[in-house]
Amino acid sequence: NEQVLVEAKTLTKADAKAHEDGPPQPHRDQLQLGMHVLGVRKALYVQYLRHEDRIVVHVVTRGAGWLAFAQPRVQAFWARVVERRARLERARADHPAASRRHR
Repeated sequence: NEQVLVEAKTLTKADAKAHEDGPPQPHRDQLQLGMHVLGVRKALYVQYLRHEDRIVVHVVTRGAGWLAFAQPRVQAFWARVVERRARLERARADHPAASRRHR
């Protein structure tokens, strides 16, 4: 009774052709993250091809090195988010309308 993650997508004809060999990289990353979070070893990437009224299933296995690869990138991204929020907050505080509201 192995648990798996299931990700289902409805694809257009153009998308289906582009993804014949499996999920695109952003979806593979999403699956890897989901598998690590849920503690499962496999994911099923289910594609419904509307134009053919057909379902295609790709099995994706959890990559042992994916988390080590992704973690620094996620941390760098989050640092940019925090910095951007801080800049927006400073700009908002320095705006003349903000100083009038606090009088």
